[in-house]
Amino acid sequence: MRTVKQFTFTIILFLLSYPTWAYDFAAVNGENTFFFTITSNTSPYTVKVVSENQTEPYYSDTSITPRGHLNIPSTVSHNDITYTVTAIGDYAFYYCFDIISLTIPNTIKSIGICAFLRCIGLKTISIPNSVTDIQEAAFASCMNVNNLTIPNGIDSIKSTAFSDLALTALNIPSSVKYIGRNAFEGLKFTNLVIPNTVTTIDTYAFQGSLVTSVILGTSVDYVGYGAFFSCYDLYQFTCKSKTPPYIDPTAFGWDDYLNTLFVPCNSKTIYETTDVWKDFPNIREKFIYTITVNSNNIAWGTVSKSTPNCTDTFSTLNATAKTGYIFIQWNDGNTDNPRTVNLTQDTTITAIFALNNAIEDVDIFKNLKIYPNPTTNQLNIDFYQNIIKEIHIYDILGKEVSHMQINNSMINLHTETWENGMYLIKIISENGSTIKLVRKE
Repeated sequence: MRTVKQFTFTIILFLLSYPTWAYDFAAVNGENTFFFTITSNTSPYTVKVVSENQTEPYYSDTSITPRGHLNIPSTVSHNDITYTVTAIGDYAFYYCFDIISLTIPNTIKSIGICAFLRCIGLKTISIPNSVTDIQEAAFASCMNVNNLTIPNGIDSIKSTAFSDLALTALNIPSSVKYIGRNAFEGLKFTNLVIPNTVTTIDTYAFQGSLVTSVILGTSVDYVGYGAFFSCYDLYQFTCKSKTPPYIDPTAFGWDDYLNTLFVPCNSKTIYETTDVWKDFPNIREKFIYTITVNSNNIAWGTVSKSTPNCTDTFSTLNATAKTGYIFIQWNDGNTDNPRTVNLTQDTTITAIFALNNAIEDVDIFKNLKIYPNPTTNQLNIDFYQNIIKEIHIYDILGKEVSHMQINNSMINLHTETWENGMYLIKIISENGSTIKLVRKE
């Protein structure tokens, strides 16, 4: 009688003699064949994009190796069932050199280990905000990528996730708290800003980068071994925390190139007496908070600001409308112009401009009510006993997204399909018109 050990060995030999398929079914979308594993057989039905095989070679036939424009579908049908594509699996497009562009649908929630490793044909990577998990080395060594959009929902950048890219700039979302080992190794651009939400920068996170200046956010409390090692062009470092964060003695690999450390006002003494930070030959204080001012449309108006310093923490803003337009308000509802802001944190403010004839008679709109604002699913407009003739809805850049004939004093707008952001609502009555600002969340 065969022993269990003999039987198991026979099974292993059988499996090794056949390809180790990684998928449940395949489907064609555009110029490529995609392979899927089913992740939910019950409603809601979901699948994950995978490679053809579980091990190298991940694609047996070079004629079906992904190439050209990779348009990952949001849904796929199989056996009369429509599945939502919610994930990109480990090694799904590993070493697929011939992919030259990529579209990831907003149904995708996770991207697996080495999913796009060394896809050297890519130049742009745009990851939708639906993605909340990007695994180790997901886009590592995509060495020709010069434009990267990281989703706002990501809270950690895993090990080597975006190492060795040719980025010309990097925007780390304010949702990120952790930057992992070698996460952005080899950056090619000059100015690096670490957002205030990041608490940990791990080992070799930015080593070998060409950055010349780094701004470290207010919440960083740990900078790991070799985090900025071999950054030979780095000469200026700004630390925005009033309390010096822990920094490994090897974080910079010290050399003559690293010279100036900027620290918050009234914090120079503590940095001069804290290990590693005190080794900077030139420690200087500066006002650490920044204010960014924008116009909702630069063709309608411009905004200027004064720069605060350690003795004057106030910034004065001026909104200047161009001919034919008028300043309405700032995006937070304030109508002062010029306006003085006391900076206690990094701040962004947008000036809202509109057509000069948009407001014909303000007094008649004293009884106008628009609620709730911000809105999520529904917006109510109540003009008491006055008749609303028309409503025009514009996005923040002035593009009209809707126009309605009303002839009533009240209207309920369904806003669940609106994208989040600011909207201008022009209300035309029998006796005049006005523009109001509404936020959709």
